[in-house]
Amino acid sequence: MMRPLLRVISPISIIQLPSTRTSQTKASPLLSALENKIYDMIRMKKETMSWTDLRENEFPRLVKELLINTSCRPSPSIIGAQSFTNLVIRALAKNGQSALLSEFVQEHGIERLSVNQLAFYIGHCNKTEEIVKTWHYLKGRNGTLFDAASTTHLIEGLCQTSHWREVVPLINNLTEIEGTPINALRRFIRKLFEVGEIDEALKWFYELYTRNPGAPGRECEPALAKLDSACRIFEMAASMYLQFDKDFFLSPAWEPLFDVKLTSITYPSRCPKCKTRLLPPQEIRNDDLQKLRKAVKTQLIKQGDNLFETTTPAELAHFEEFMGRHGPFDVVLDGLNIGYRFGEKALAVEARRLATQEKKRVLVMGRRHMNRWPAVKNLPRGVLLYTMENISNDDPFMFLACLYSNVHCTIVSSDHFRDHKFKLSPRYKNEKDNCAAVIEITRLFTRWLNTRHRQVGQPPLKHDMVAQKDPGGWHLPILKNAEGIQGQLQPNLWACVRYKRS
Repeated sequence: MMRPLLRVISPISIIQLPSTRTSQTKASPLLSALENKIYDMIRMKKETMSWTDLRENEFPRLVKELLINTSCRPSPSIIGAQSFTNLVIRALAKNGQSALLSEFVQEHGIERLSVNQLAFYIGHCNKTEEIVKTWHYLKGRNGTLFDAASTTHLIEGLCQTSHWREVVPLINNLTEIEGTPINALRRFIRKLFEVGEIDEALKWFYELYTRNPGAPGRECEPALAKLDSACRIFEMAASMYLQFDKDFFLSPAWEPLFDVKLTSITYPSRCPKCKTRLLPPQEIRNDDLQKLRKAVKTQLIKQGDNLFETTTPAELAHFEEFMGRHGPFDVVLDGLNIGYRFGEKALAVEARRLATQEKKRVLVMGRRHMNRWPAVKNLPRGVLLYTMENISNDDPFMFLACLYSNVHCTIVSSDHFRDHKFKLSPRYKNEKDNCAAVIEITRLFTRWLNTRHRQVGQPPLKHDMVAQKDPGGWHLPILKNAEGIQGQLQPNLWACVRYKRS
């Protein structure tokens, strides 16, 4: 029985064994240098020296030599036996020396390795028997409760064996304490696709990408072997408003059933590769605006009922009074974003163009110091300026201005609005929240922002930014930064996926 995933803790709160999958080496130049030196030392002297000689004689000399040539002053523990063990395991794993890694662990003795070291070894060993043997020892010694780093390594190793189902309690136990191990889940999802358990894979897929950043990618490759399983992934991605990792489309796994071409789709919403016109976005209703207004006020402007995070009660009341007297508007301009990115004159030019050429009622929003900008003082008739206190966050008020206006009002900005999407998402909430309601609001906000967000000098896109099916195949939107927040920037990059004729 799969337990629901809860929350994601910050990666900096996880203490890990040095790992090729973490950034610890980036934070410690000395350890990184030692790691490289250790590997060079092993390559040159392993044939003539034992691991004991390397640890007791060569390693202290190596550290001393390195310290002479660097200004780093490490703690005394860096030259201890445990540090030597960590560095050897890390160096051999990073350089793909699995045979030497197994030799070192066997000579050292698994009973002398820490829990983190054993988990790391399991994740980087390519011998099935060794993985299973070490796992049985570790499970008997530690149970099934591990931190995120160790869980990721264990899943990587166990998914190479027939014991891969044993990763489920590892994930569930960790989820209840720390949060979702994203990379570990991706590896597990890939394994489920590999063995043909499509329904179970899609359940975990849904749980993972509902609550975590990133874009579906290589974990879905095995599902491309069958048309039905591939289309089920695309359909779920469409329902979740997901964009895909660009590297996913470079995989040879597409070749048997699909022709894939990357392309840019902007105006007039027609794919230049296959000439298919993309579907328009779903209509935003007035009751949707009401839900979003409530979410913006309670989650972006306030935290709960009473705590104001980005403004004051008086400022919010004044803004709502302003909107009641002067709204609705057709366009809301992000004054600070446009002014700083393109110049204050460009802000005035864009406001004038919208008001005179497009005949729109325009609201320019920003902060108090913008009142001193010469270009702002000469805004044309039909353009109003509303400024917040300099310490206030004006983005949520731009959302409110648009939401208080009408379903057709647009926001002009080059901002990605990542922080605000994150605060509305389930991973920002705790386990007591009504997750279904949070997910609904997150997707509604994404859908609304995708259709109401436009760049300077451009109209809103006329097509929906989700995976779309047509008789000849699919069009799948691509998230350019796969570690970014979903749905934050209108994607121009798409994959045109065509079914191959049998």
